[in-house]
Amino acid sequence: MKHFFYHIPLLLLVAAGVAGCSDDDVNRAPQWQLDEQMSDDFDSWNPDKWGSDIWVTSKIYAFSQDNVAVEDGCLKLKVTSRASAGKLFTAGRVKSKFVIGGNTTVEIRARLPKHDAHVSTAIWMSDAPVAWKNPNAEIDIMESMPDDNWPDWKYSSGMIYWWTKATGVAIPSWVNFPKNQNWMQQTLGLTYARTTAELGEDFHVYRLERCDGHVRFYFDGVLYWDKDWKRSVPAPANFEWAVSMARPLLLSVESHTTPVADQLPAEFDIDYVHVYRLVNP
Repeated sequence: MKHFFYHIPLLLLVAAGVAGCSDDDVNRAPQWQLDEQMSDDFDSWNPDKWGSDIWVTSKIYAFSQDNVAVEDGCLKLKVTSRASAGKLFTAGRVKSKFVIGGNTTVEIRARLPKHDAHVSTAIWMSDAPVAWKNPNAEIDIMESMPDDNWPDWKYSSGMIYWWTKATGVAIPSWVNFPKNQNWMQQTLGLTYARTTAELGEDFHVYRLERCDGHVRFYFDGVLYWDKDWKRSVPAPANFEWAVSMARPLLLSVESHTTPVADQLPAEFDIDYVHVYRLVNP
């Protein structure tokens, strides 16, 4: 199974990239090469690639490494009704120990928790919002919002900047901080994708491509959002970091929805993480 999807995404990337990373030269298709050091087929747990050093807290979940497992060739992030640390539910999440910069494609084949469990999950790239890492870009490749108001599926993809108010940190004049708050989110781009595909019944491929000033999102090989920061962001803001900034990859259960207890346990299954480098930028 993995060998089949191992080759097909690369072909799709090359085909799609003719009108993608080579806008200035349609005759020069991008060439992508798998970076094995930043890829994982989850045949076993690799502590050199993955950890749990995630700064985001939750009012719903206690996060535990006991809810993280590699089984049947998948990374499984489990959600259970086990109470812990004053929370009613326990869940798993991981963060890569490697960081992914520009001129890359990140592709994740995953199966979401069953819709009826109302478990929100995310595939995203960011890091702790501290002053010395400014500007801190967050890129959401997939953030699911299972809800009865969306009987099919809704998920979002977007980019958010975390700006930390600190001495010596340059902050654009258009950023206004809320009173008594030393940080804020600034949404640079956001789209909601909807699909009737059963995201909790089968695996689907989510892909992020960053090169040539573009940030592109794909679902099952189909481009559905393309942001060209060189054309869409007005001066004086400079958001080249969205395309090039090195970010860890996070695979997580999120606190945007409260799970339905009688629909648990549920699992967020990740078949593989493949990272490709552009070899002809």
